[in-house]
Amino acid sequence: MNHYLLLAAPLMLLMYSSCDRPSTADTTVNTTDHAAAAEIGEQASAKLMKTLGTQLKSALQQGGPENALHVCQQIAQPLTAEVSRDDVNFKVTRTALKVRNPLNAPDVTSREIMEKWQRLMSGGEDLPEHEIIESGDQLVFYKPIMTQEICLKCHGDSNSFSAELRSNLNRLYPKDEAIGFKKGDLRGAFRVEISTDGL
Repeated sequence: MNHYLLLAAPLMLLMYSSCDRPSTADTTVNTTDHAAAAEIGEQASAKLMKTLGTQLKSALQQGGPENALHVCQQIAQPLTAEVSRDDVNFKVTRTALKVRNPLNAPDVTSREIMEKWQRLMSGGEDLPEHEIIESGDQLVFYKPIMTQEICLKCHGDSNSFSAELRSNLNRLYPKDEAIGFKKGDLRGAFRVEISTDGL
């Protein structure tokens, strides 16, 4: 009996060892999922940026920063939701460390990622084009939003704002944090939740 146990023990160890190792197929699937998520995330981010950017540029041309603020307050959230409406496999939102609309406040993971990006920038390093993390049955795509010249009209030095703009900001966003930015600063991030079932 002991003789059979001695023979079986190495075989059992080998079987357990094989079970613990991730297979090449699993790694390939994971890599493929991440590549697909990156493509979806880039497309969703670009679509949202174009959609919001077009509306805000038009509002600025028609009535300056004061008009752009009203347009943004009225349409930014509905337009953001609309970008995701055609596809049940993803949801795109915007977030930031310093938000104007409390609805865009970051969760713990989003805050950690953006704080890491801030540290990279402080150290003179380039930011990644995007970052993807796993969260349950989802992959979550993050893409940095950098402050452009046009953003400064409503998010720059508040001393340069008109009295009307400052008054409107205080009225519409009494807890506004999103001012004092300079061109090239990290403004925030696009966040795209992607269901792995659809990949």
